[in-house]
Amino acid sequence: MRPARLVSWLLAGLLAACAGPRPAPTPAPTRKAPVLGEAAGQLGPAQWVARARAAFERGEYGRAIEAAQRARTQAPDLAEAWRLEARAREATSDLAGAREAWAGVMDRLPGDAGAVEAYARLSARLGREAESWQGLTGRGAVAAGWAGWLALRAGRADEASRLLETAVGAEEGDRWWVPLGRARLLRGDLAGAAEAAQAAVERWPRDPEAWGLRGDVAREQGLGAEARSAYEEALRLDPGRYAARVNLAVVLLGQGEAAEAEAVLREAIGREPGRPEAWNDLGLALRSQGRYAEAAEAYRKALEARPGYLPALKNLGICYEKYLGRQAEAVQVYDRYLDLSPDDREVARWRKAAKRRARER
Repeated sequence: MRPARLVSWLLAGLLAACAGPRPAPTPAPTRKAPVLGEAAGQLGPAQWVARARAAFERGEYGRAIEAAQRARTQAPDLAEAWRLEARAREATSDLAGAREAWAGVMDRLPGDAGAVEAYARLSARLGREAESWQGLTGRGAVAAGWAGWLALRAGRADEASRLLETAVGAEEGDRWWVPLGRARLLRGDLAGAAEAAQAAVERWPRDPEAWGLRGDVAREQGLGAEARSAYEEALRLDPGRYAARVNLAVVLLGQGEAAEAEAVLREAIGREPGRPEAWNDLGLALRSQGRYAEAAEAYRKALEARPGYLPALKNLGICYEKYLGRQAEAVQVYDRYLDLSPDDREVARWRKAAKRRARER
């Protein structure tokens, strides 16, 4: 090998040894992937509402509620977000939460009839009529109607009548004739109640509630034949009307038709055996037929259904004392009755007489 070529080779090797290993190539920078939910957090209220609506339609109510809440957090006055949350909460049986959400809709859309109705019906289902009816006043005629309906259920007949008078005078106010008639009836305004009942059956001839109201008014007026006809029509339209069936039996008893009343009451009991009214009235029908032991059993059944039911306690005491001669038991029943109704002087006299006769035995 020539000296010059050998020197070049040795120099190249020496340089390579000094340089060391070549570094690995640096990868090109990559874009950071977003964390879960980061993209969703950038959605606007309209997009959240769209997601809530889609989730609701798929039956994913929890996701619908979450999306609706995100929408109204960003836009508190977005009524549609409140509405979707209310519907989703109802679907999950969260009635209290749904009621609050419907209240949110009403606050943003005071004239929304659907929101008002939903709020009122949920208030009734939750037993919150007394605290809710005043919150609907001053929100227009539709709200006045529902406020009156709630006030009536809360036993506030005067306020209910005032509110419902406003509602029936407004557009589409015919739906309120029945509750207005009920309010008038509670106030003892029989003429006004009869007017409302007549308006109700004329406007809604296939509504069993309207016919039930007409029957109740006629019964209070002493018009037995008219009451009977109205109750029969209510039952023809809806055979499941418990109150109409029991009240029909009361009319039949008043007309001296105890056996027919018994048949009507047994049908009512067959449909709803856990309610005391039909059992109590069955006792009256049986007593009218001289079947005193059976009558006492019917009263006891009424008290099994509702232990403090005053009419059944009173009638059982009468049955023991005056018809079965069981004076000591009559005293015990009268004592139970007077514990619940201490101001009934007539029953107090009966108790005293039964106790005296029991000592004489």
